[in-house]
Amino acid sequence: MEPAPGNESIPANEGPPLRPPVGVRVVSYRSRVCDTDGVSAKAAIDGIVRCGLLPDDSCKEIAWVRFEVRKVKNESEEKTLIYLEEL
Repeated sequence: MEPAPGNESIPANEGPPLRPPVGVRVVSYRSRVCDTDGVSAKAAIDGIVRCGLLPDDSCKEIAWVRFEVRKVKNESEEKTLIYLEEL
């Protein structure tokens, strides 16, 4: 698990809603490379729905979720980026 950068909530309806369907790409940068099936985006996708960017996380709204793992030199560079692509 990566350290939490903060505990602030994302305000609901902060940005414009996305037009479904969307694709979700999760890129995990790790100093010790893990299996791609060990990276989970469930909580992040639930947060995207909760803040109003998507109405739901069903297959009607999310066409695909892809995972990538990339190696970085040290732990201070570790991060996970999530990209949403309108299809």
